[in-house]
Amino acid sequence: MDKQKEKKHPNEISRKVSAKVKCPHCGKEIEAEVEIPEPPETPKVTWIT
Repeated sequence: MDKQKEKKHPNEISRKVSAKVKCPHCGKEIEAEVEIPEPPETPKVTWIT
């Protein structure tokens, strides 16, 4: 188990990664910015247009 994940930092930065995702509307593969929240939950996806 990772003890670092249990620590909460007051100046925590939300980690954003760019990932290739399939658009649910058109099925095209596009690049999007995915936010990895802490603690783990459903990642927020920001569409890059």
